[in-house]
Amino acid sequence: MGDEGETSIKAYRSWVDGYIVRIMTPQDARIVQDWFSTVGVISRWDIDTAISVYPPAMKGFYIGERKGELVASTIRIPWGNVYYGSMYFVAEEHRGKGYGTRLRDQVAFSHVGNNILVVDAVQGKVAETNKKYGYKDTATSGRYQGVAKETVPGVQCSCKILPVKDVAFDDVITYDNKCFIVKDFPIRRAFLEKWTAIPGGAAYVALDDKGTVVGFGCRRPCIPKDHHMVGPLYSDSPEIAEALLQRLCQDVVGTNVTVNIWYQNEAAVAMVKKFDFQKVFDLDRMTVNGELKDYKPQVFAVTSIDICSF
Repeated sequence: MGDEGETSIKAYRSWVDGYIVRIMTPQDARIVQDWFSTVGVISRWDIDTAISVYPPAMKGFYIGERKGELVASTIRIPWGNVYYGSMYFVAEEHRGKGYGTRLRDQVAFSHVGNNILVVDAVQGKVAETNKKYGYKDTATSGRYQGVAKETVPGVQCSCKILPVKDVAFDDVITYDNKCFIVKDFPIRRAFLEKWTAIPGGAAYVALDDKGTVVGFGCRRPCIPKDHHMVGPLYSDSPEIAEALLQRLCQDVVGTNVTVNIWYQNEAAVAMVKKFDFQKVFDLDRMTVNGELKDYKPQVFAVTSIDICSF
């Protein structure tokens, strides 16, 4: 609790005008997802999955509320010793009243401490505002979207592609350790166990001729309902990444599929062009409290720009 007022609701902080910042619940998450669905495609499952594996004591999911009404949100999720920030939103009718600033700067940021905080800011006003708060550009990524097709000309791979459930999960984690920002993070494992089993989604691995995992990809349904999002898409080669993306698309032919790629990976850029995906927007990867050398060439699509953009 702050010292600026008290409420009957347990909060991280409260103010005399009746505004409080508290932990985000799964019920709140659905409302936040609806907020973001008004400005673009968003997965129905990302926040829900993350909340389900992070104990409240770790904090990271924040809601701003006034007189029982949700007015703002943000997240600061620790992935190892690196925090990922996203889902910053203030309901339109409540903007200009300082609710977002108090939520973000007086509560959420203080919980990051001296750890590196990473955000992916849509280029333009959001990114420029972040620079005023000391964030530094480190890379650029892009969101691409296209219509899922049964086959894509030029996609060829000798690897064997199987559902994740058909291989030992330890093998999946071993491969994820090669690609993700931190190795053997227990919450990442718990997260992937649920992420690979999202209702209406799919998860596949690619195996080489020795049965070793050499690629891994997931897809999950979005709002609106005729959209799906792919991530992570990790691979040892462009050919394997393309084969996995094609397999993920084959289950949802005719719907829209979205991927988020790093421009540092030129093969990923070539992949989205081959699949005839079109750019939706670009994002600036920005950090505060230090720089993060997180780029890995196996990353053909990040997990999620909403909760875990690695």
